[in-house]
Amino acid sequence: MIVSRDAKSVDILLILEGTFPYVRGGVSSWVNRLIHGFPEYRFGVIFLGSMAEDYRTQPYQLPENVDYYAEHFLYGEKMLEDTPKASQKGPTFWQ
Repeated sequence: MIVSRDAKSVDILLILEGTFPYVRGGVSSWVNRLIHGFPEYRFGVIFLGSMAEDYRTQPYQLPENVDYYAEHFLYGEKMLEDTPKASQKGPTFWQ
């Protein structure tokens, strides 16, 4: 999902792995306070996660000064279908 509020540029771009806006506490709460604490800056957030299925709830709403948001998942249904199954004999480099 990509959300853009007419963002031509942002002041600060955050690349976040497995945290805000999907996981509560720790880094996520720090990021939330950071964005809310600097309303004069326009933020962009890129979220990186494992699979979309791992992130069903979003405890943090995007503040108004987040002008750009994108999320990218490293694994998905299509990728899992295309992954070759491991051989029962073991890896080929041992043969």
